Amino acid sequence: MRVLEAVDAGADVEPGDVVRRVEGPARDVLRGERVAVKLAGHASGVATRTASVVEAARAESPDVAIAATRKTTPGLWDLEKRAVVARGGDTHRLDLSHMVVVTDNHIAELGLEEAIAHFRDRASFATKIDVEVESVEATVRAAVAGADIVLLDIMSPVMVARRWNPSRMGTTTS
Repeated sequence: MRVLEAVDAGADVEPGDVVRRVEGPARDVLRGERVAVKLAGHASGVATRTASVVEAARAESPDVAIAATRKTTPGLWDLEKRAVVARGGDTHRLDLSHMVVVTDNHIAELGLEEAIAHFRDRASFATKIDVEVESVEATVRAAVAGADIVLLDIMSPVMVARRWNPSRMGTTTS
């Protein structure tokens, strides 16, 4: 089987556009066609959603990075990560060894600031500390306590915008 043409990863396409054309024996083409179409559709959906979130976030601040978590569909990790990157997202971390993530369980056990200090003391100087927070107010506390990355856990952009009030938290935005 031979690929005759293909759209570049991340390219905008319209309904009816040809994204890939292959040539080969009918049996071989048909054997892989359904799987290829389903995977391409899934990746396209991930990429399209990523692009819309990146665009919305950057409309608020061009410095914002949108990162996908490592919570991917089993067996589709690489496909989904590539789709995110193709439309301007970041992979966040590729596996558990790439950074320390302070979760709600750690915070419940140790408290926010103590959990960050606990992992900072034990991690390599090159290991980033990512803290999952459940409120906008906790973002400031996590940053002040030394978090390198703050993940707004299960918070939509609308929730963040509604709750974000820099003057109330003693911070300013530029």
